[in-house]
Amino acid sequence: MIQQQMPRVTYYSFQFRGAQLTETEKFITRFKDHALYGQDFNMIMAVINEMGRNRGANVDYFRGERYGEALPPPYKSGNLRLYCGRYSGRIVILCNGGVKTSRLPENSPDCRPHFELMNALMKNINKRVWERTLSEKDGILTGDLNFEIGDCYD
Repeated sequence: MIQQQMPRVTYYSFQFRGAQLTETEKFITRFKDHALYGQDFNMIMAVINEMGRNRGANVDYFRGERYGEALPPPYKSGNLRLYCGRYSGRIVILCNGGVKTSRLPENSPDCRPHFELMNALMKNINKRVWERTLSEKDGILTGDLNFEIGDCYD
């Protein structure tokens, strides 16, 4: 996992072995200049910046998505989703995302793989926390931060 520390939140993103970009960088590259979803993208990035610099990862910023969450916050509209996991008020794991075209992300072809991967990853993170092989110290994750896909989908 790759980390970026801001004053109020440390953000993590994971990178597949051999990939050039993290999953979050792939999302940014895909949507930052997108004609249809640029406004949604800018709203998501503004929320990430506000949390990281000023407010922390308050639960109200996130849409619950099984084991993980999604941005933008539920009080904002838009069809773009960035899947993530709120580990604590100081730690957020950002993933990838896509365009939501149906009520359930499982039924949105562009969102489904990112939704499923984030939920599998968060389920595995929760398991590691319970086993005490992963924890938080001073707003930083400590322990085993390497994940195998098979570990996440058990």
